[in-house]
Amino acid sequence: MVAKRRSLETKVGVEVDAGLVAEARRLGIDVERAANTALRRRVEKRRASFAWEQENQAGIDAFNRYIEEYGTVGEEFRRQR
Repeated sequence: MVAKRRSLETKVGVEVDAGLVAEARRLGIDVERAANTALRRRVEKRRASFAWEQENQAGIDAFNRYIEEYGTVGEEFRRQR
């Protein structure tokens, strides 16, 4: 008996420019693989951004408190609207 391998993939419905898909196929681009690669990169970038924000939250909060208390450089020279 051969064990069935469970797929780790999920089908999703997305709308993609038909002309772009046709050209990609004409050029031999694997659209599914390209979509997976692009999504993986986007997720990694967002994950890194969230990690950076968490690691630096104390500094961001301190900077914001400083600006609230002392204002920004040259603030007194800005025109009032």
